[in-house]
Amino acid sequence: MQGLRPKRNSAKKLAEIVEILDNNGIAIGLCDALPDALVYRYLVEKVIAHEEIFPQNGSGFTWTIDGCTGGCDTCFQRDCCETGKELNRP
Repeated sequence: MQGLRPKRNSAKKLAEIVEILDNNGIAIGLCDALPDALVYRYLVEKVIAHEEIFPQNGSGFTWTIDGCTGGCDTCFQRDCCETGKELNRP
């Protein structure tokens, strides 16, 4: 799936994915400053392609996708992540 991203209407496609995830108890907790195309690509290439997503995880349960692996040096969110900035201060 390398390079898969919407060519047009990325905001609309992303909104559709987020709605489907939200309807199944899955929240997106990525940095707000990330461009829609990058969020879309992350969800399609790293989450949907590799995770088993079960509808309705259970009453009151929300699974949050925050994109954090703990590897701040190589993180795609490093420019907008406050935790990463704090950890990487000299």
